[in-house]
Amino acid sequence: MVDVISRPDSTPKLTLIYAKMQALAEPARMLLSYAGLAFEDVYAWDYYDKGWRDGAKQETPFGQVPVLVVDGTVSIDQSGAIQRYLSRLTGTCPADPLIAAQADALCDNAGELFVISNPVANFFTGERFEDRVASFKASFANRLKFFSRSLSSYDSGPFFFGDKPLFCDFTIFHHFQIAEALDSTIFREYPDVQTFMDAMATLPGMADYLSNRAQLIDVGTAPVLLKNGTRIKPGFN
Repeated sequence: MVDVISRPDSTPKLTLIYAKMQALAEPARMLLSYAGLAFEDVYAWDYYDKGWRDGAKQETPFGQVPVLVVDGTVSIDQSGAIQRYLSRLTGTCPADPLIAAQADALCDNAGELFVISNPVANFFTGERFEDRVASFKASFANRLKFFSRSLSSYDSGPFFFGDKPLFCDFTIFHHFQIAEALDSTIFREYPDVQTFMDAMATLPGMADYLSNRAQLIDVGTAPVLLKNGTRIKPGFN
């Protein structure tokens, strides 16, 4: 079992700013839901009270989202930095700096999948979708064996560092979910990865979050987010 940095006695006010898509804010939402920490989840144009292209983009630290605002004053951008900060609030950051660095590396390796997979799932259709999925699957097949090997490093499983999830598990889980949206059979030859996915989906707090969040549907044909019967077109408006 990996020792982790203890959760603080109190947590700051957290506001997560993003757009209409199921992408880079998901790991933070999942981690916060698992830990049972309250947070405000808002669109950028609502938080900054102006359209994305009418000034909201310029209000963010580097012109992009997600952004995590802490206590209404400090803004953190970059999904990896957000996840590392939240790991110290949620008891999912390894106490050993070396293990923490390994967890960071896994996050970065999973994050590299974003370049193709997240935009394809949220926006692409038709022949363009099929071409990008083929490219993604060819690239992902080579990476998947390394993720599987990393899973085997801790026999106590089913997570990457044993029987308790760390912050990196949530990042990997999100990107793997997007991979499944592109090809539902993508983990067929990796039962250890499928066991990991099943374990993540049934974690306390996670199951409720996954069932209640907006669902990304009609991937490849007319992707939309479905929330309480309302169809939301992905994007920045």
